[in-house]
Amino acid sequence: MNFTHLIGFYALYSLLWLISLLPFRALYALSDIIFVPIFYVVRYRRKMVWKNLKNSFPEKSDKEIRKIEKEFYHHFCDHFLETVKIPRISVKEIQRRMTLGNPELMQGLIDQNRNVSVYLGHYGNWEWCAGFWTHFTQTATPVNVYRKLKNPYFDKYFLRLRSHFGSVNVEKNSVFRTIVKMQKTEGRPILLAFVADQKPSEKNIHYRTNFLNRQTPVLTGAERIARGLDHAVIYLDVSKKKRGFYHANLILITEHAKETPEFKITEIYTRLIEQSILRNPAYWLWTHNRWKHK
Repeated sequence: MNFTHLIGFYALYSLLWLISLLPFRALYALSDIIFVPIFYVVRYRRKMVWKNLKNSFPEKSDKEIRKIEKEFYHHFCDHFLETVKIPRISVKEIQRRMTLGNPELMQGLIDQNRNVSVYLGHYGNWEWCAGFWTHFTQTATPVNVYRKLKNPYFDKYFLRLRSHFGSVNVEKNSVFRTIVKMQKTEGRPILLAFVADQKPSEKNIHYRTNFLNRQTPVLTGAERIARGLDHAVIYLDVSKKKRGFYHANLILITEHAKETPEFKITEIYTRLIEQSILRNPAYWLWTHNRWKHK
């Protein structure tokens, strides 16, 4: 990064720091303001969003698709500013805004000294989902799997955000060996969180299934890790109750991943995230080029 880019980064960082100081009411007022240029002027990835929605919901009229599209972009702006706000949110506040319906399921596995792989998606606010793990940090070690950003400064910025509530961050290419080591040294269960609805690289397509009305290649790496380490596997079913407030239920996929047939965990997860999206489509990340690989 040259000097000009460095100055630009710190100028942007300073702006984000100032935004993080805003109270939530002002934050959402700002979100309503930035929605206008994002949607009507910049038209950020609108062609991609429209294409994804039309292909996923062929039974819906253009009017219905347009309504979902606008709701999505309002949520998209909210999500961005909620993420910027993370450094100013206390554990008490995040637990008030990210409620968990059945923590006893996770706690029961922790009490049995079971390591757990948690599957979630780009749904609701996945950056805030680390707040759910604050219920268990006294008895387990939460770990987020992340993809390293090309820009080292933004990579450092997002790592700081993602560790704010006490999670450990592990780069995706070193997950297996890192978790094996942690399971030997931590002395308590590991809660390993995967955002698992991304597209695989073309050379890593091992499984396809029907997803949102299309044959779709899906990630299988999370399943391979869970099966290789014999984790229990849980799906985090998130719903948005209102602005700044989310709720989740834990759904058990399997207690012993090693005993499940190949791709079964991936298939069950795909059906579950699809149900979450169909319940309210506006809260999934439609800007993502999910069907790039045919």
